[in-house]
Amino acid sequence: MKQTFILLTGFLLVTNALHAQKKQPNFLAELSVGPSFPIGKFADKTADNLNKEKPSGLAKTGWGTNLSVGYYLNRSVGLLLSAGYSDHKQAPAGYTQSIYLSYSGRSSFEFNAKSWKEVNVRTGAFFVMPLTASHRLNLITKLTAGVCKTAIPALGYTAYKEDGTVLYEGTLNEVDLPWGFCYQIDAALKYKLGNHLHALLTVNSFNALPRKKFDGVTKQYNLSTVNCMAGIGIDF
Repeated sequence: MKQTFILLTGFLLVTNALHAQKKQPNFLAELSVGPSFPIGKFADKTADNLNKEKPSGLAKTGWGTNLSVGYYLNRSVGLLLSAGYSDHKQAPAGYTQSIYLSYSGRSSFEFNAKSWKEVNVRTGAFFVMPLTASHRLNLITKLTAGVCKTAIPALGYTAYKEDGTVLYEGTLNEVDLPWGFCYQIDAALKYKLGNHLHALLTVNSFNALPRKKFDGVTKQYNLSTVNCMAGIGIDF
């Protein structure tokens, strides 16, 4: 009787272990990073747009990162909570051209433009489409929306006389912008490295238009980017 009990207990433990290995995971966590390419007004470096209602961002190619936690509703659909961060240096040539347009070249200028730094929090859903019968390679589509925060970058400047001596110098502090609406669309290839671990290759489009009123005029700042990211994730 004792031996039968031991054998039965062992059988149940093995069965439970096998079931656990095949069980659909409930959660996922992913971290990815890669280059971030500004587009539209965010990338525009046209000097005469700087003082308009939709100013140029003068943004250069930067980098971004994304952290996501998800919950599987079933094997094909899940809910997602994501946080992102990006950093884009500015091209100071745009400021130089703008000043030259105003001063007709009577002085020379040197600029030290800081970076656009943006952080966001988003929620949404993800959809899984297997590309192989074994589900080892999958296409993941993500749709998320939320809020983002940024500031107009600080700007240091130095003006020189025609003989090269310093005429004046100063700094324009960064200008905080209110929280604004943002959304992101992702398409990712997910490759399973094991029972729980997977690698990711993602292309996404991020869009945001934070606004702020200056002397009665509302300005709109475009933060649109296309991002190519590689990362790693875990299902549990």
